[in-house]
Order: sequence, then C-alpha cells, then structure tokens
Amino acid sequence: MKFTDYSPDTIAELLIYLADQEGFASLKNIKNWDKGQVKAVFYEMAQQLKSTATREPIVRKSQLNEQDFGDKTRRVMNKLTPQEEEILLKSFKISS
Repeated sequence: MKFTDYSPDTIAELLIYLADQEGFASLKNIKNWDKGQVKAVFYEMAQQLKSTATREPIVRKSQLNEQDFGDKTRRVMNKLTPQEEEILLKSFKISS
C-alpha cells in the first residue's frame, strides 16, 4: 500500500479521523505539544489536501493508456455500468 494510491480527499478524511479519535498518549514525552495543537495540525493538513484536490486538473480517460490501469482495475471496470464507471472515474479526477 502506497500513500499515492489514495486520493487527497481520502487521506484528508483519514487525518480528520485520527485527529478526532486518537488519544495521542505519546505526547506526554514531547514538551511544548499538547493534544489540541496536534489536532489543529491534522485539521490544517486535511484542509490543505482538500483544497489541493479541488485544484487538480481533470484528466480525460482517452488521455490514459491501457497500461495506466492494472489488470484488476480493468476487470472491475469491465463489470461496471456506464454510470458506475463514470462515478468511479470522477472520484479519481478522470472524466470519461
């Protein structure tokens, strides 16, 4: 699993989840940091990722090569309806 395998929106939601759910127990060993500061940093990173995601250019499916999609991806896409494929592609900033 690679960080780049996920959309910025997904990573942003993970950061928000961590900020809200994590206890940050290890902070007791770090001076000058408290839970509120760490949460604020996580929220700021999430917001930056989300704003970056909205500025990303949309790639057209026709601009991609067949090699850009792995075997598993192609198998899944072949089973989708046109509407489902469009929803999936849009979530990855690809237009059909």
